[in-house]
Amino acid sequence: MATTSQPNTSPTPGANLRGLGVASAGLGFFGLAFFWLFPLGIIISAAGALAGIVGCLLGGRQRKPGWTTSLGGLILSLIGVGIGVMVANGWFDRQVSYLFWH
Repeated sequence: MATTSQPNTSPTPGANLRGLGVASAGLGFFGLAFFWLFPLGIIISAAGALAGIVGCLLGGRQRKPGWTTSLGGLILSLIGVGIGVMVANGWFDRQVSYLFWH
């Protein structure tokens, strides 16, 4: 009788962190792309920031693969949240009107 061995199906170390990093970067990118849609851009960027924070906390201390992508996504997401808040408060409108009317 022949015995068959089961292949090793354990996930690659750091695969979850890479997923969080890619999710954070993707959400940060789309948050920046949709910053002009007031609630949508901020919500997407906030979700990306949350994924980036979780990825950085899980992998930052041991420098696991994927933590730098999480950090980049976190930075992109925070920029998206900042621009979305500025658009919501009318900061850009005031700056443009100041440039053209003064």
